[in-house]
Amino acid sequence: MKESQIQKTIIDGLQKRFGAWVHKLDGHIAGTPDLIAAIPTSFFVRKRREPFVFFIEVKQPGKNPSDIQRVRIDELERHGFTVIVADCWDDVLEFVDKVTR
Repeated sequence: MKESQIQKTIIDGLQKRFGAWVHKLDGHIAGTPDLIAAIPTSFFVRKRREPFVFFIEVKQPGKNPSDIQRVRIDELERHGFTVIVADCWDDVLEFVDKVTR
Protein backbone atom coordinates (compact mmCIF):
# COMPACT_ATOMS: atom_id res chain seq x y z
CA MET A 1 0.00 0.00 0.00
CA LYS A 2 1.27 3.49 -0.83
CA GLU A 3 2.19 5.82 2.03
CA SER A 4 -0.48 8.30 0.84
CA GLN A 5 -3.14 5.58 1.13
CA ILE A 6 -1.97 4.71 4.65
CA GLN A 7 -2.14 8.40 5.58
CA LYS A 8 -5.70 8.66 4.27
CA THR A 9 -6.75 5.58 6.24
CA ILE A 10 -5.21 7.03 9.42
CA ILE A 11 -6.78 10.46 8.90
CA ASP A 12 -10.21 8.98 8.21
CA GLY A 13 -9.95 6.61 11.19
CA LEU A 14 -8.93 9.35 13.65
CA GLN A 15 -11.68 11.67 12.46
CA LYS A 16 -14.45 9.05 12.45
CA ARG A 17 -13.56 7.16 15.63
CA PHE A 18 -12.29 9.99 17.84
CA GLY A 19 -13.59 13.19 16.26
CA ALA A 20 -9.95 14.21 15.92
CA TRP A 21 -8.58 17.22 14.13
CA VAL A 22 -5.88 15.93 11.78
CA HIS A 23 -3.71 17.98 9.46
CA LYS A 24 -1.22 16.80 6.85
CA LEU A 25 1.99 18.79 7.29
CA ASP A 26 3.48 20.20 4.12
CA GLY A 27 7.13 19.32 4.72
CA HIS A 28 8.66 22.80 4.34
CA ILE A 29 11.20 21.61 6.91
CA ALA A 30 12.96 18.41 5.86
CA GLY A 31 12.07 15.40 7.99
CA THR A 32 8.92 16.88 9.51
CA PRO A 33 6.39 14.17 10.46
CA ASP A 34 3.55 13.63 8.00
CA LEU A 35 0.58 14.37 10.27
CA ILE A 36 -0.38 16.27 13.40
CA ALA A 37 -3.48 15.16 15.29
CA ALA A 38 -5.50 16.41 18.25
CA ILE A 39 -7.86 14.09 20.14
CA PRO A 40 -10.69 15.96 21.91
CA THR A 41 -10.92 15.76 25.70
CA SER A 42 -14.25 13.92 25.49
CA PHE A 43 -12.48 10.66 24.52
CA PHE A 44 -10.38 10.42 27.66
CA VAL A 45 -11.39 8.28 30.63
CA ARG A 46 -9.56 10.64 32.99
CA LYS A 47 -10.55 14.28 32.69
CA ARG A 48 -8.22 16.49 30.64
CA ARG A 49 -8.35 20.23 30.22
CA GLU A 50 -6.97 20.26 26.70
CA PRO A 51 -6.89 17.92 23.72
CA PHE A 52 -4.04 15.48 23.30
CA VAL A 53 -1.83 16.57 20.41
CA PHE A 54 0.70 14.28 18.74
CA PHE A 55 2.63 13.83 15.51
CA ILE A 56 2.56 10.81 13.22
CA GLU A 57 5.34 9.76 10.87
CA VAL A 58 3.71 7.41 8.36
CA LYS A 59 5.85 4.74 6.74
CA GLN A 60 5.20 1.85 4.41
CA PRO A 61 5.31 -1.52 6.19
CA GLY A 62 8.89 -2.61 6.82
CA LYS A 63 10.32 0.89 6.25
CA ASN A 64 12.03 2.99 8.92
CA PRO A 65 12.34 6.76 9.30
CA SER A 66 15.23 8.32 7.40
CA ASP A 67 18.11 9.92 9.27
CA ILE A 68 16.64 13.44 8.92
CA GLN A 69 13.21 12.18 10.00
CA ARG A 70 14.82 10.60 13.08
CA VAL A 71 16.51 13.96 13.84
CA ARG A 72 13.14 15.78 13.65
CA ILE A 73 11.40 13.13 15.77
CA ASP A 74 14.11 13.42 18.43
CA GLU A 75 13.92 17.22 18.28
CA LEU A 76 10.14 17.21 18.80
CA GLU A 77 10.39 14.69 21.64
CA ARG A 78 13.06 16.81 23.37
CA HIS A 79 10.52 19.65 23.31
CA GLY A 80 7.94 17.44 25.03
CA PHE A 81 5.88 16.39 22.01
CA THR A 82 4.74 12.84 21.35
CA VAL A 83 5.67 11.39 17.96
CA ILE A 84 4.70 7.93 16.76
CA VAL A 85 5.83 6.03 13.68
CA ALA A 86 2.98 4.09 12.12
CA ASP A 87 2.65 1.87 9.07
CA CYS A 88 -1.08 1.19 9.46
CA TRP A 89 -4.27 2.35 11.17
CA ASP A 90 -3.92 -0.36 13.82
CA ASP A 91 -0.63 1.17 15.04
CA VAL A 92 -2.38 4.51 15.61
CA LEU A 93 -5.49 2.94 17.11
CA GLU A 94 -3.41 0.94 19.61
CA PHE A 95 -1.51 4.10 20.60
CA VAL A 96 -4.62 6.26 21.01
CA ASP A 97 -6.42 3.54 22.97
CA LYS A 98 -3.49 3.48 25.42
CA VAL A 99 -3.32 7.24 25.94
CA THR A 100 -7.07 7.73 26.30
CA ARG A 101 -7.52 5.10 29.03
